[in-house]
Amino acid sequence: VLVLRAGLLPETALSRFSIGLTVLYETVTSIAAACAVAAACLLLAGDQPWWLIGAAATTAIALLVSLHPKVFGRVGRFASMPFKQAHDPEVAHAMASTLVRWWPVSTAGWLLLGVSFWAVVRSMGADVASPSDGLLLTGTGALATAAGFLVLVMPAGLGVREVIIIYLLAPRFGAAQAAVASLLLRTAWTAAEIGTAGLLYGIRTLTR
Repeated sequence: VLVLRAGLLPETALSRFSIGLTVLYETVTSIAAACAVAAACLLLAGDQPWWLIGAAATTAIALLVSLHPKVFGRVGRFASMPFKQAHDPEVAHAMASTLVRWWPVSTAGWLLLGVSFWAVVRSMGADVASPSDGLLLTGTGALATAAGFLVLVMPAGLGVREVIIIYLLAPRFGAAQAAVASLLLRTAWTAAEIGTAGLLYGIRTLTR
């Protein structure tokens, strides 16, 4: 995913390496926000596994620490060692300056994805009218997606997302409904991503 994102971005004044570093920074920021949203929502939903809430909160904090300019800058310098003149020392600081503004946007995005998960489960005829159900679905969706990104050996988090969704939703909706919900969610999100990408590429082609 990171290679595809960096490769599809157009050439700019930055080096290709710096573009890849920016993509990595954005991804880590999004996953940190997902873990924070998951920890908060699962905590507020009540009666959820404390170890998962703790793991989500700890991961969010660790990722935020890694985003600090001094930490991320060192990572960038280390990664750029095999490449001559690849690393721009200002990139890490420039990205950090946008973190405060980007964090609310990323958080809002995960909350909207929670609404989409609610719509998926609601379409199955499940009763999800209570606020705790909404919090549970939002936290589950965010945590499952973040875990899928972090387990790099599984393409698109295949299997990882589904296991977490079934584990968290089975006590509330039953294992069968939770399994169907996980498959419908992946299908809905994949279709939305493909459709959005196609629309935006079409608009870009027409406006050139």
